[in-house]
Amino acid sequence: MPFRPLEPNIEVSGRAITFMATAFRIRPSLGVRYLERFGLTRPGPDGKPALDADGWYSQESWLRCFEAIYQEVGPNTTYEIGRQLGGNYPIPPDVKDLAGAFRWLDLGYHLAHRKLGKPMFDPNTGAITDGIGHYTCRDGGARRIVSVCDNPYPCELDRGIEQGLATRFQPQARVEHDAGACRTQGGASCTYVIIW
Repeated sequence: MPFRPLEPNIEVSGRAITFMATAFRIRPSLGVRYLERFGLTRPGPDGKPALDADGWYSQESWLRCFEAIYQEVGPNTTYEIGRQLGGNYPIPPDVKDLAGAFRWLDLGYHLAHRKLGKPMFDPNTGAITDGIGHYTCRDGGARRIVSVCDNPYPCELDRGIEQGLATRFQPQARVEHDAGACRTQGGASCTYVIIW
């Protein structure tokens, strides 16, 4: 079910959250107000609410913030947050193509979360800590990748992340939601097909 953590004591990197404000292009202050409303800001140097990109924030609060944005502003903004994140989040320099980017997606997702103060992906050992779901992908045939998302984030966010990531490598790529189960309909996961 979207908007509910799979486990307690999970935190999200401020670096991942920063892309939320860019989705509110016309009124970035509205994005900051949502972050402030759910305790996802700290006082900046000027005393105004600010997001610390190097900080860590409660996943539960972040998911509640997403739920409010989804209900009050709409799914298009949720999609745009994901598209900004997928299109701009730093990726390793050895990721050179779309298939490599989708293989890296689950690792990057876990790297942007921590559990009990420890990152959920250790690049030195390759170990992944469970507790936030996954982005799994497989070859779907000629110029296709099939991706399954079973995490607590909203469907529109994941579709946006995948669209943003795909167009970094293949500008003409599109992401289609498979007609099967969807988390917004009570399913355990959503399946997307990336086509280019």
